[in-house]
Amino acid sequence: MNSPLSKILMQYEKKRDRDRRDLLARREEIYKRFPRIREIDGEISSVGLEKINEAYRLPENCGHILDELSAKIDSLKREKQEILASHGYSPDCMQIKYECADCKDTGYVGGAMCHCLKQNVISALYDLSHLKSVLKYENFESFDISLYSDQPFGDSAKSPKKNMENIYLECIKFVNSFPDADCSLFFYGNSGLGKTFLSHCIAKDLIDKGYTVIYQTAPDLIDVLRKTALGEDTEEAALIEECDLLILDDLGTESATAYSEQVIFNIINARLLAGKKMIISTNFNLEELMNTYPERICSRIFGNFRIYAFYGDDIRLKKIQAI
Repeated sequence: MNSPLSKILMQYEKKRDRDRRDLLARREEIYKRFPRIREIDGEISSVGLEKINEAYRLPENCGHILDELSAKIDSLKREKQEILASHGYSPDCMQIKYECADCKDTGYVGGAMCHCLKQNVISALYDLSHLKSVLKYENFESFDISLYSDQPFGDSAKSPKKNMENIYLECIKFVNSFPDADCSLFFYGNSGLGKTFLSHCIAKDLIDKGYTVIYQTAPDLIDVLRKTALGEDTEEAALIEECDLLILDDLGTESATAYSEQVIFNIINARLLAGKKMIISTNFNLEELMNTYPERICSRIFGNFRIYAFYGDDIRLKKIQAI
């Protein structure tokens, strides 16, 4: 009962209890101020029961009786709304006011997690991992292109700075067109070049727009799904396939086993089939990637991801030296 999901569901239950208490208090206040409204609500209940009994006794007149019932109830509701409106009350003041109209603050719609519950669980997971505090500082507004050199680098046609300008703009396009972006993103290159930083930038903007985003390093992803396979219930496992965006960082740092390969393939394949986007980053170059992973993984990356190379000098060292 100490998992983030259990705690959030308890909060939803408390919220529903509070909403019911608020409604009862609000209704009683209105009844005291306007006794006629109490009478109207009583009449609506009684006339409904009366007409139903009449229709049962006289089934041949059922249509006419139901028309009379509808007309009478409509008239009573109009009178009620006129009284409320004339004293500044909103039309829905005697109804429960849900924070989420889709699930009515239950957290579920048709047996599936509501978007509000998904986002609350992910927010709780972020709080536990301290990622939210990271996103305050690693976002598009704080991205510093001046850290990248505008001088030629090796055999690359573009300078590191020009290359990063292009990647930065593509990341902005990805966010702006989400979830209808035509491809997922694959970042590769040495450490310290901004792959994780840009992933965080995208995550923050999408979370701010209300999308569900899960961030996992490759080793952590393998561990989460291994625990699930062993029967341990984890919220992360339930959301990895369902979230709007899955960020898989540090591909290649997980233990090289047949099980880890199968997990990575299953996740990539399942999300591709579902039309859901991913961002994958790795310190491998493309040759190392093909030498490490089987063709079925590489072909899905090369065929369904937009691939960006990160190169240049380690900008994390530059930041440290600038302090």
